[in-house]
Amino acid sequence: MAGFNLAGDKKLVEQGHVEGSLRLEGFIHSPEDAHDYRRLWWIPAGFVTLLLIVGVVMLWNMQMRRQVRHRTRELEAEVASRQRAEAELRASEQRFRQLAENINEVFWMTDPAKAAMLYVSPAYETIWGRTCASLHASPDEWLAAVHPDDRARVQAAAATRQTTDGYDETYRIVRPDGAIRWIHDRAFPVRDAQGTVFRVVGTAEDITERRALEERFLLAQRMESIGTLAAGIAHDFNNLLTPILMGAAVLKDQVPAEPARRLVETIERSARRGAALVRQVLSFSRPVKGARVPVPVRALVGEIEAIVRNTFPKNICFRSELPPGLPSVLGDTTQLSQVLLNLCVNARDAMPLGGNLTIQAKPTMIDEQSAAMLRPMATGSYVQLTVTDTGTGMTPEVKNRIFDPFFTTKEPGNGTGLGLASALSIVHSHRGQIQVESEPGRGSSFKVYLPALPDVVEAAEAASELLVPGRGELVLVVDDDTTILDISRHTLESFGYRALVAEDGAQAIRLYAVQRDEIAVVLTDMMMPVMDGAALIKELRRINPAVRIVATSGIQSNEAAATEAGVKHFLTKPFTAAALLSLLRRVLD
Repeated sequence: MAGFNLAGDKKLVEQGHVEGSLRLEGFIHSPEDAHDYRRLWWIPAGFVTLLLIVGVVMLWNMQMRRQVRHRTRELEAEVASRQRAEAELRASEQRFRQLAENINEVFWMTDPAKAAMLYVSPAYETIWGRTCASLHASPDEWLAAVHPDDRARVQAAAATRQTTDGYDETYRIVRPDGAIRWIHDRAFPVRDAQGTVFRVVGTAEDITERRALEERFLLAQRMESIGTLAAGIAHDFNNLLTPILMGAAVLKDQVPAEPARRLVETIERSARRGAALVRQVLSFSRPVKGARVPVPVRALVGEIEAIVRNTFPKNICFRSELPPGLPSVLGDTTQLSQVLLNLCVNARDAMPLGGNLTIQAKPTMIDEQSAAMLRPMATGSYVQLTVTDTGTGMTPEVKNRIFDPFFTTKEPGNGTGLGLASALSIVHSHRGQIQVESEPGRGSSFKVYLPALPDVVEAAEAASELLVPGRGELVLVVDDDTTILDISRHTLESFGYRALVAEDGAQAIRLYAVQRDEIAVVLTDMMMPVMDGAALIKELRRINPAVRIVATSGIQSNEAAATEAGVKHFLTKPFTAAALLSLLRRVLD
């Protein structure tokens, strides 16, 4: 059958040629069989067609499989890339939230029209005291919290400069609890490829404490300037008081009549009060941490009383209750004076219409139960100082916060909120405590507990000053103030000394060079023109290393310069005649 094309030889079949062949091969046995085979000519043709179709289908299927595999690989790569992008996006979003939600500043994001708050970090709730949800619901809520005095300025700046890189504002907000906080707010526009602003982002930082520190720094600078000015004034003022004190002592000794003597004593007391006020001005304008020494409570309260009576309004009546025999306390006199003064100033401010201000002191014992209530105090012997006023008093909410740094109920500019905080810090550093009792409309009472020194009890009365006479010794007095020269010479000559006077260091050198063998001691001021005290002392020691020198000054800090120059004896102006005569006797003997 191979090579027989039934379809191609149809005509031969019909003519019987094939039939003969089929018969010879045994395939056709009868004419009917030949007729049946003629009807099956299409079978080989269909088979070939089927084979072709199957082949085409197989080729198409193979092609499709290749395409499917290729597309599958592409889709797998695309899915992997998308998964990586989503993972990076989630990581980026997580980093953003970690940053935005853990910084102290408020991070915010809005549309350019400020119609919607797209994002605000949780710090908004801490600083503004309002919820983030409320800001999303009402995007202008932050502006409504701005202090009325700052609101118009901030609103205008937010409307015009947040989309132009020019928004950088500092303003105050009022929290729901009434507290005022200072805010530093900045905004930055975000632009698309065409330069159009499509978003505004910004940060808002609470700078209340920083601003308070800046105010403290400025205050410290002002106090330093005041201290410099006060030192100069104190020098001149003490030079004025020195002749008064020395002259009063001489007159009191020479005037036996009682009325005149009382008048001289009044002059002397007034001069002493003036000198005490100068010392207070210097100590508070230039506070220096001093050594812990026994501090007599009576003297401590006495200094505060002098300040209160001379500077507080006259409608405030001051009273002190100090029993005899009070134990002293170990502390820094300047710091403890600051504590009492801060409490008295607060009491004054609580009595704008006047009232009673009382300072009481008494020894007290703190047992274990009391120490537990007044921690960090220990058990033992204490001095209780109580400052009481009849002012406006405090609510429990205010009383609970009065020792917080920067907390104040005063109007802005009238208080820093640091007075009571510093007072508590000082008392704690002295191992003591402060207890407060107050009710609205019934005044306040501050109890200060300081550890007592039971073995150091103040004397009931100060020992009287003795005017110790000289024995004819010659004293060289050097001072640029002629009044002090005159009263010093008169005092020395009235009490058994001889005196030489010089108005500056150069004149003193000339006198000493001529009469060095007669001059027993040199009394010199430290601040003089031409040649000051330090230069004079150096030159005198060059001439005579054994020269006796007493240095004086109206500024206590000059004692260090005198000590550095080798002087062992120092008198702070204003000094009394008794102090001068007593020191001269010790130096000469």
